[in-house]
Amino acid sequence: MPFLAHKLGINFEWRDEEWENYYYLTDNIIDAAVLWEKDSYIPGTFMCLSFQFKKHLNLGRGGMILTDNKEASLSLKKMSYDGRLPNIPWREQNISTFGYHYYMTPETAQKGLDKLPHAIQSNPKQWTISDWPDLTKMEVFK
Repeated sequence: MPFLAHKLGINFEWRDEEWENYYYLTDNIIDAAVLWEKDSYIPGTFMCLSFQFKKHLNLGRGGMILTDNKEASLSLKKMSYDGRLPNIPWREQNISTFGYHYYMTPETAQKGLDKLPHAIQSNPKQWTISDWPDLTKMEVFK
């Protein structure tokens, strides 16, 4: 997260925090990149999941944001798809929001569907803060 924050010009402060499988970035944004547990969604939040190659459902890249906010869901979908609505041809749309071309390709989505039964049946790694290095000690962040 600190590299992305730097890239986007977002100021942040380090904090010591013990966590397991997820942690809060703000009051309602959760980094749950390594969480893999049935019925673990926390209502009223944006839970960010990752499908990076070391994760339990490893697709190489990509992720998902879980939310129960329908309006936010539509906005996030548009942002992931160049500001467009997915089911309307782009030439028929008057695009009103910026988008970032972050959608998951159909091939990657199919790979996820194919791997999902095995991921559900197997036990995930339990991640803790000790699985990562202390970034505050790295030269780039001093």
